[in-house]
Amino acid sequence: MAYPIKSLEEFLKLPLTERQMRLDQPGMHDLINALGTDAGIAWLEAHLDSPASSVWNSALYKMRPSWRHLTHWM
Repeated sequence: MAYPIKSLEEFLKLPLTERQMRLDQPGMHDLINALGTDAGIAWLEAHLDSPASSVWNSALYKMRPSWRHLTHWM
């Protein structure tokens, strides 16, 4: 089992493929949500590559995006 990520900076030190796998790890959504909706969504866009997986979508969903955010992505 992988060790828990304690900060976004620690998460960003991981290889990109591992980031995609570990985004749904307990506590990660809380770290991203702590940024607030706009900053959290900007962080996701800046630090995670496509394809957007169900885990990525789950992180977005937990931030309670507005229609403005959702239409930007459509």
